[in-house]
Amino acid sequence: MATILVKLLLIFLSPFLIGTKAQSTYTSAATDIMTALLISYDSRIRPDSEVAVEVSLSLTSVNYLDMESGLFSVVAQFTMFWYDSSFRWTPGTSNVESLFLTNTDCWRPEVSIDNEANNIDMFSDRYQRMRVTYHGVVLWETSGEIIVPCDIDVSSDTQKCSIRLYSMYASNEVALHPHVDKVHINVPTHPEWNILDTSISAENKTDPLGANRTYLSFQFELEQKHNWFSIIVYLLISSLGSIVFLLPVDKGERISFACVIILTDTIIFLYIRMYETYLTVGTFLLLLLISNILQLLMALFVLRIYHNDQTEKPVSSGIQTFTRTVLVRMSCSCCRQPNVEDEENDKVTSSLKTMTSKKSRVSPSNVSGWQTRNEFDRIKSAASTRTTADIFTRTSSADESTSSSSVLIKYEYSWMEIAGMLDRIFLMISLIMFVCLTIVFILILYI
Repeated sequence: MATILVKLLLIFLSPFLIGTKAQSTYTSAATDIMTALLISYDSRIRPDSEVAVEVSLSLTSVNYLDMESGLFSVVAQFTMFWYDSSFRWTPGTSNVESLFLTNTDCWRPEVSIDNEANNIDMFSDRYQRMRVTYHGVVLWETSGEIIVPCDIDVSSDTQKCSIRLYSMYASNEVALHPHVDKVHINVPTHPEWNILDTSISAENKTDPLGANRTYLSFQFELEQKHNWFSIIVYLLISSLGSIVFLLPVDKGERISFACVIILTDTIIFLYIRMYETYLTVGTFLLLLLISNILQLLMALFVLRIYHNDQTEKPVSSGIQTFTRTVLVRMSCSCCRQPNVEDEENDKVTSSLKTMTSKKSRVSPSNVSGWQTRNEFDRIKSAASTRTTADIFTRTSSADESTSSSSVLIKYEYSWMEIAGMLDRIFLMISLIMFVCLTIVFILILYI
């Protein structure tokens, strides 16, 4: 009975005993290999007279790019590997293919970031482990936050930053080589910045002591994302500036309305420029602000014209001519007719049109209802006084056998009417200017 219990116990514990034996075999083999490798190894001496170190960089996070201080902060991982002939062995049946060693056990290159701003050296940890394979390849990975200064270019739509890594050895002792030509990007979507492109370049520089050293430059090209919500709000508020020309001229609200629009645009413009470095966006917003200021000046000019006293300062003949030839056409007021307010003016106008169509000469004798020259002069004087129109005779060409004249009415515009025409013209100019600026901005941004 006791024999059967012992056999059953051995059968039950046999898997655990076999696993323990295998684990002990691997541990003892790894210990033997490490002891044999390090028995005569000195970590203070580099593996060869010239060691080639392959370097790559993986970006795991973009923290910020401060436009005021010019500091660029990222979380990145450097991966370096080189060949050390002292670490070669045969795995054999123990399957020991790699070992982990610290800096006290294995040589590693003395490297540092040349333009680091946070004074936290991620390469200074003496107890970071390195993986050593049986081929003699040593792999070293180290990560941390890197803060470097950037040259902020306010005239450019993109910003370029770089991380410069250098070796404290001379280039003929330890040479740094980029393992790939791009930085590996493994970052989540940043709310403010886009990484457009990356590159890695190597160059040799001479230090103040005359030693030639290798520098690796990891360059980043970043583009700031647009704050579209604020830009759209700015566009909507700026578009309200044209409404100032739709408000009544004799009311004081139009000037206060224009001032409120400019003040609001200025506040939003300064807010957007705190976070928006895109040159095209900044120029577009500034041009919209300037257009709103011009609208205020145009509204003041119209108000000044409107309040001119017609009796003390009548409209001059030059302004009347300019109004008829330019302002009337530009403001789409070509069909405007003079106001005839009484029967005498209607009678004069009807008679003059009849004479014009019949090409007859205007005289007191051939106008129906006008018996004497005195009555003709009285009616003509009343028409010019009440309708502000003057009656004149246009003589035909000299080669015609019978000279004829046509009587035309030339309407004289008041200051209020001129101000109304200017209102319509400035409204069209404001709308065209706003639409053109918006279209050009969209084309530059997306084409």
